[in-house]
Amino acid sequence: MRNWLVTCMVLVGSLMLTGLVHAADDKNEKEPTPAARQLIQKVQAAYAQLQSVQVAGKIVADLDVSGRKSDRSVDITAIYKAPGLFRHEVKGEVLAGSTGKKLYILDIKSNIYKTMDAPEGKVSYRMMPPPFGEMLEVQDPAMLLALSAGSIGDVMEGATFVKVAPDPATDGDSPATLMFTASDGRIINLAFDAKTSLLRQARYDMSDLLRKRGAEKVIKALITISYDQVKPDVAIEATQFAWMPPATAQAATDANDAGQAAVALQGHPAPDFTLPDMDGKPVTLSSLKGNVVVLDFWATWCGPCVMSLPELDALYQARKDDAVRVFAVNAGEEKDQVATFLKEKKLVVPVLLDTDQAVCDKFSVNAYPTSMIIGPDGMVTKVFVGAPRGGKAEWEQAIDQAAGKAKQAAAK
Repeated sequence: MRNWLVTCMVLVGSLMLTGLVHAADDKNEKEPTPAARQLIQKVQAAYAQLQSVQVAGKIVADLDVSGRKSDRSVDITAIYKAPGLFRHEVKGEVLAGSTGKKLYILDIKSNIYKTMDAPEGKVSYRMMPPPFGEMLEVQDPAMLLALSAGSIGDVMEGATFVKVAPDPATDGDSPATLMFTASDGRIINLAFDAKTSLLRQARYDMSDLLRKRGAEKVIKALITISYDQVKPDVAIEATQFAWMPPATAQAATDANDAGQAAVALQGHPAPDFTLPDMDGKPVTLSSLKGNVVVLDFWATWCGPCVMSLPELDALYQARKDDAVRVFAVNAGEEKDQVATFLKEKKLVVPVLLDTDQAVCDKFSVNAYPTSMIIGPDGMVTKVFVGAPRGGKAEWEQAIDQAAGKAKQAAAK
């Protein structure tokens, strides 16, 4: 499964709402304006008093990073009952919630789930067991505000340049929008209903952060969560929060591992595939049996990928004469774009082009970078989700272990 929302976790954002001033234009405003303080107090009070709510809307990803563009959208629905019952669904992607005693999260496409003990009462979203706080922040901030003990205060901890527009004192019928820069550098706009003070829209921008992490040509990296329906204090039965995993679903070992489905390939045969290299020559995985194969799934827009590719390049050059085949498998980008990137970065590691990401799907890659070590017998021996912390040395250790296992098996 290739979960586009996981990819978007590092692309949260929006620069501005139509007609509003950018939140960070005035560098002198490091404290909330009086109007912002007034709105914050109203929002805090609204969520403190909220007994239940039903919401529905859309997440829209508007991305233009390193030549890769996306304007995908997906439907979301959620219900909440105080103090901690909730059910959140991203259609076809994720189902998560709390029964009051257990938290659960189900990756719908890979059919993998995780459960854990639910916290007693409300806690700061930063104290929620991972990945719930991070997930709700990017997928369903209305649920986050309802569930978090400090509501908007938790979300705005460490924020600067806090403004509100339009001023609710002069335009009481328009949604009042808090505009601020978060402590991690994200620029966030939260629009609240003028009557209920509940969230109607959230927009975030991570463009600057992506640039700092190595992504090039970041035109925009925006996610907008808009709620078409916000129904507070509706009758919701506790039975609506009951949940059992599907009979065919597998239990995950770590819900915070965005690449759990890929990790599950360890100890299993690697799916066969054929992909073209940069010269158009087809490379078939099954034809490489007898070698240790390293596949590193990456993209030019992925900052951690860009930072780890020189290590992969060094690995290729160091081990290419040792029956080790190293490939950087590009996910979803065009040949010319990849060629320009490789030339600029002076990389010589062989690249395979997975333009439609069908091979990413075969290997259940839903986080980048993900790399896999495949033994001489075609079995996946190690999966790294994210760049290995030890870089080239950690890859080499996994390569040597795969080669050693193959020798032991042959000796028996």
